[in-house]
Amino acid sequence: GSSSRRGLGRAASARKADTDVACSRGAAACGVPEVAVPSSEAIAKRSAAAIKCNEAIDRAALEGNAEKAGQLLLDFERAGGKADHRHYNSVIRAHAKCGNPVSAERWLRRMVNKGVPRTLGSYNMLLDAYAKTDDAEACERVLQHLIDDGMEANITS
Repeated sequence: GSSSRRGLGRAASARKADTDVACSRGAAACGVPEVAVPSSEAIAKRSAAAIKCNEAIDRAALEGNAEKAGQLLLDFERAGGKADHRHYNSVIRAHAKCGNPVSAERWLRRMVNKGVPRTLGSYNMLLDAYAKTDDAEACERVLQHLIDDGMEANITS
């Protein structure tokens, strides 16, 4: 929850410079080895890189810098990293919090196009962002996508 994120915030701040540099320098800096068949060590390095990059994305999102959060995700993917729902949800949340539901929805579509499974949270953040702009039509569209994705709306939706 949010209390665990606050606790992680202090630890993440201590690694801020390392993480931002690692994410912006590509595969080698993120620890993503360039091998045909990944060893268990390579998989562990990739996992560590994914965690570091997600921390940087989260930090940018918490700072209200949605563009930076998105750029970090793009850099990570271009470097060969495999983003998951946590990476995308962080960017969606950043755009939603900055009052830009259209950009948040573009990131959700990218998530779909990349084959990354959406979560109920992915849709709820987008619904909240559109609700704050009083765009009932967009809310209905997003809700229909949520249902089409095999999910059930909850009290937050």
